[in-house]
Amino acid sequence: MKKIGIDCRLAGIHHAGIGRYTENLIKRLPALGPEFQWVFFFSNQKQVEEVLGDLVTHPQVQVVIAPIRHYSLAEQLQLPGMFIQQKLDLLHIPHFNVPLLYYGKLVITIHDLLWHEYRGLGVTTLSPWLYYLKYGGYRFVVSQAVRKASKILVPAETIKQTLLRFYPILSDKIVVTKEGVDDRFLSAHKTSHHFYDTMLQYFDKHYQEKYPKFVRQFIKLFIHIKKGAV
Repeated sequence: MKKIGIDCRLAGIHHAGIGRYTENLIKRLPALGPEFQWVFFFSNQKQVEEVLGDLVTHPQVQVVIAPIRHYSLAEQLQLPGMFIQQKLDLLHIPHFNVPLLYYGKLVITIHDLLWHEYRGLGVTTLSPWLYYLKYGGYRFVVSQAVRKASKILVPAETIKQTLLRFYPILSDKIVVTKEGVDDRFLSAHKTSHHFYDTMLQYFDKHYQEKYPKFVRQFIKLFIHIKKGAV
């Protein structure tokens, strides 16, 4: 059975967009690819419980605890050995931050290149020498990641074009994989109309006479717009 590893150290709602992306990805993969052994690398057991839940007992899921901080020296020196130890057929890192010493077969996800596009001393509070040292390291890590990756996943055509602007030779590697919607938002959609109706009723009852007429009209218009958007 082929083994596919995924770096899940940034999975979960505590890590913003990348966290949600990774969490929803790994929750669906075992069902979509039951012919593979899935090896998930998490920072700690608490993160495993918060993200995987009951999926941790899935027969095709293996959890490896990798208590290694992102953007650290340990990530560069220790993490590659943990990946190699699992004898992976493929590793997916849902981020540009690929350890320089890992040379196995690799797929990465690049969500954006904001640090490529917005740079200079105007976007940092660091001293100039420290900023340019860190920025140079960032650019080197990204260039090595895109060079070593067999495929590069991006969430939109605009990100693909941005990536090609900085790395024109990558055209054959890039795959646009549009993002879906978290189940929590789908369930929220079903109750949203009732929620906004309740807001209108509450406003009419308790605040109708407390504001000037134009303010009342604006608030009610805002509630109606929000209701129509769901």
